[in-house]
Amino acid sequence: PRTTTLTSLGGTTMEETKGPSIKKKVMDLEEGMSRANATTTRLSEQLYELQNSNKATEDGAGQMVKDLAARIRGEFTELKEELDHKFNLQQAENKRLQSHISSLKTENQALERRTVALEKRVKVLEAEMLGE
Repeated sequence: PRTTTLTSLGGTTMEETKGPSIKKKVMDLEEGMSRANATTTRLSEQLYELQNSNKATEDGAGQMVKDLAARIRGEFTELKEELDHKFNLQQAENKRLQSHISSLKTENQALERRTVALEKRVKVLEAEMLGE
């Protein structure tokens, strides 16, 4: 076979053999390209799957956040309604107790007046009994 010496840009030399070995090199290159194409295809498919998985994960996480936000809003509304109800009950109880206090004060004043009147009567009766 014929041999040709080639000098590359870096200054190194290599020998190239013409003939059947060129066919082998072409076949090797084609086989390498075929493997590279298969790898590229496989990597593209994996990338596509990862992108789809990522999108599904984002969608799922987004839905979870929406559901959680709705649940929190619902619980907050329930708590607010419950606290409003308790506040209204407490206001009603306060009014009832205030009314009761007022009536007790009135009753107490009447009892104090009666006690004063009875004390005066007792003094008058004592004076009458002593004065007899």
